[in-house]
Amino acid sequence: MDKAAHTMPPTRRIMVAIDASPLSLAAATAAAAVARRLGSVLEGLFVEDINLARLTDHPEVTVVSILHARHHPEYHYVIGQALRLQQTAARRAFEAITPLCPLPGGFHVRRGRVAVEMLAAANECDLFVIGWHGDEATPRDAAFGTIARALIETCRRPVLVARQTVEDSTRIAVLRDDAAAQPLAGVLAGEEGDLDRLSHPTEAAPDHLLVVSRSVAVDLQGAPCSLLVAPPA
Repeated sequence: MDKAAHTMPPTRRIMVAIDASPLSLAAATAAAAVARRLGSVLEGLFVEDINLARLTDHPEVTVVSILHARHHPEYHYVIGQALRLQQTAARRAFEAITPLCPLPGGFHVRRGRVAVEMLAAANECDLFVIGWHGDEATPRDAAFGTIARALIETCRRPVLVARQTVEDSTRIAVLRDDAAAQPLAGVLAGEEGDLDRLSHPTEAAPDHLLVVSRSVAVDLQGAPCSLLVAPPA
């Protein structure tokens, strides 16, 4: 193992943002794989959007049925039920992966502005995991979602942005000239022989987990693999 790896604090607590969308499910599986590698506690996070929640109490909000083209008389119930169903789906998805983790943790629900609550949660754990984009229809080569980008640019902790599922056999890669990311990559790889040093991000395969410093992360949106962004020095 690289001697620089010893400068990284232990990753005791990993948290994954999950809302039951396809990319958040991939992020959850990725988080479970990293938790197994590091022997870390894995926790789930669902953020209830306060702006949507407020619609259930707003007197001017009306729900229109697509099937019947008329106002729904119980719009408060419809919106509230949709939020509850999404939270339940997220909780069940997290519970489905916890048997894969050596130290399953709890499932947490926060209510507020999504980006603000995720950033606050991310700064409270040792590694935060999120899907590449919140929109399942977004092409795989698209830019980061707004929340993922905000976390990359401002979070004080490592952030794993999952493009697809990460498995136990996933190779860890780091750019040769990215000295700031190499300690974190060394910790995750475990052994020097398990760390691939790439001269360019296009060398990474889909089954790689590419560890990069924050200063270059946003420029690697076209990378074919998931990115683990090291915290600022």
